[in-house]
Amino acid sequence: MTSAFWKTTPVLFRFKKLLAIAAVGAIISAVSFGVGMGTMSLAVQQMLQQQRTVYTIVRDFAANEDRSQWERNAASWALQYIPHESFKGFLLVMSVIAAMTIIGAAGQYVYKLTSITVATRATMIWRAKLFDHMVHAQLSRILEKGYTDNISRLMVDTRLLLTGYRAILSRSVESVLKAMAAVAIAFYANWKVTLVLLLVGPVIGLLMRKFGKRVRRATRRELSMLGQLNAVMYETMGGISVVKVHGGESYERLRFARANRRMFIEQLKARQARALANPVIELLAFLAVMAAAIGCAWMIFSGKAQVEDFLVVLIMLAAAGACMRPLTNLSNQLHESDAAAERILSVVDADTEPIRILPACDGPVLPRHHLDIVFENVTFTYADKDRHAVDDLTLRINHGQTIAIVGGNGAGKTTLVSLLPRLFAPDAGRILVDGVDIAQVSLRSLRKQMSVVTQQNVLFEGTIAQNIEYGKRRVPVERVIAASKAAFCHEFVQTLPQAYDTKLGEGGTGLSGGQRQRLCIARAILRDPAILILDEATSQIDADSESKINAALRKFRKGRTTFIVAHRLSTVIDADQIVVMDAGRIVGAGTHHELLDSSDLYRTLTRTQLQAVAV
Repeated sequence: MTSAFWKTTPVLFRFKKLLAIAAVGAIISAVSFGVGMGTMSLAVQQMLQQQRTVYTIVRDFAANEDRSQWERNAASWALQYIPHESFKGFLLVMSVIAAMTIIGAAGQYVYKLTSITVATRATMIWRAKLFDHMVHAQLSRILEKGYTDNISRLMVDTRLLLTGYRAILSRSVESVLKAMAAVAIAFYANWKVTLVLLLVGPVIGLLMRKFGKRVRRATRRELSMLGQLNAVMYETMGGISVVKVHGGESYERLRFARANRRMFIEQLKARQARALANPVIELLAFLAVMAAAIGCAWMIFSGKAQVEDFLVVLIMLAAAGACMRPLTNLSNQLHESDAAAERILSVVDADTEPIRILPACDGPVLPRHHLDIVFENVTFTYADKDRHAVDDLTLRINHGQTIAIVGGNGAGKTTLVSLLPRLFAPDAGRILVDGVDIAQVSLRSLRKQMSVVTQQNVLFEGTIAQNIEYGKRRVPVERVIAASKAAFCHEFVQTLPQAYDTKLGEGGTGLSGGQRQRLCIARAILRDPAILILDEATSQIDADSESKINAALRKFRKGRTTFIVAHRLSTVIDADQIVVMDAGRIVGAGTHHELLDSSDLYRTLTRTQLQAVAV
C-alpha cells in the first residue's frame, strides 16, 4: 500500500527541468567524489610501499594481464602525464583530488539549490491546494474539525511535508550516489570483503521500518494535539480583553497547561523510536565494519589478500558510511511527513461544495427570485448532536416580504437561515425558491442573489473600499460611496486619514464595533441581493445609529425578501410576519400584535429577551 507521503510526490515532477538540473549536479558531485576516492588509493599504496612511486604503481597495473584491456589502455594513457619522481607523483594525486573536490562542490551547490527550490515550490502548490479545498469545504466539515485544526494542517503539516521533500531531494539522492561510488570502488578492490558489509543492509532496513511506523503513529497524534493547543491559544488571544477583565488568566493558564501536557505526552511516545534509530543503525554499521576488518585480517594472515586492499576497502566503506550517515534519520523524517500527508489528503480528498465547478456543470442557473420561498418539511441535525436543530419545519414567504425569526437560544433561528444559502444541507425535506428546489440549481447562482450580515462583523485586511466591495469586481467608486451612505458609513469614513483607501488591520482593528457593523451592512447593500439575511445585524450599533440604519434598511428591503434574526423589538416589530421558534419548530407566526394575543412564548420574549421600545 502506497503511503500518503508518496501519493503527494507526483507534484514534484511538474518541475522536470529543475529535477534534471539537480540530477546532473548530483551525478557530477558523485562522480567527482568517486574519482577523488579512487585516486586516493594510489596515495595509500605509495605511502605503504615507499619504494614504489605512483608512476610504477600505474605502470605495473597497465602490465598486469589479469586486468581487462580497457583498464590497461586507460592506465597506459595516464602514464604519459604521471611524473617519475615520488613526491611529484604524490602532488599530482593530491591535485587531482583537490580538483575533483572543487568540481564536486560546484555540482553539489547546483544540486542543493535546485532540489530545495523544487521542494519549496511543491510545498507551495500543496499549501495553495489545501487552502482551496478548505475554503470550498462543506461548512459542516469545517465546524467538525475546528478552525484551528485546519490552520494547523495548513501551516504545520505542510512544513512537515516540505521536510520530507527536502529529505528525498536535497539529501538522499546525492548521498546514495556518493555511497554507491565508494562501494563500487570497494567492490573493485575486494568484492568478498565488501559483500560482508552489504549483508547487514536488510537488517538495518527492517529496523528503520519498525522505528518509522512508531514515529508515524506518534506524529499523527502529536499533530492532532497541536491543533487543540492552537485552539486554546487562539481563543485566549482572541478574547484577551475579556480574559483580563474577568480575571481569567489563571483559568487560561491551566487550560493551556492541560493541552500542553497532552501534547507533551504524545511527543514522549515517539521519543524511544527517535532516540534509538540513529544509535542502533550506527552500531550495526560499526559491527559491519568490524566484520569486514576481521575478514580482511584473516585473508591477509592466510596470504589471500594484500594489506593495501584491506586499507582501500576500509577507507571506501568508511567514506560510504559517512555519505549515508545523514540518511540515518531519513526514515523518521519520512514517517513524520507521512503522518502530515495523511492529514492533508484527508482534506483534499473530502467532498467540496459544487461552487468550485463551472456553473454549467453545477446545475441550472436559478433566475432572480421574484415569487416565493418555501421551506417544506425541513429537518436538519448537526453531526455531533442528537436533537434536531430544525425539526420538520414548513414555512412560506412571499417575495418582497420581511420575516422576523425570534426564539430562545438554541431554538434553531440561525440554522434555519443558514439552510437557505446551502451552508448546510437538510437531512429531510426541501427548500424551494420560486418553486425550484435549491439543491438542484447552481450554488453560485443561488448565493449570488443573497447578502448576509451576521452578528460577527467580519472584515478583512485591506482598504475600507475593498471590504465594502468584497465578493464583487471592478465596482465604480460611486456605487461604493452610495452603499456607504445608505449604511451611514460615509460620515465616519470621511474623517479617516485616507478615507476609503484607509487600510484596516486584522478584523477591522481601529474601528468601533458599530462602525464595523455598518461597513458589513454597506457590503450587503452594494451586492443588490434579491434575498437579504440579517442575523443580529444591528446588535453592535447604538440606539441612534440603529434608528438611522433601520430606516435605511426599510427602504433597501423594498422589492427584496428579507429574513431578520434579532433580539431587539425595534428590529422585528414592523416585519410583515414574525415567526416564533422553539426546539427547531415553529410555535407561532403572525404580526407583533397578533402574537401578543396568541403566543405565550412571544409574550415572554418581549418581556425578557427582546429589548422593548415604545410601540
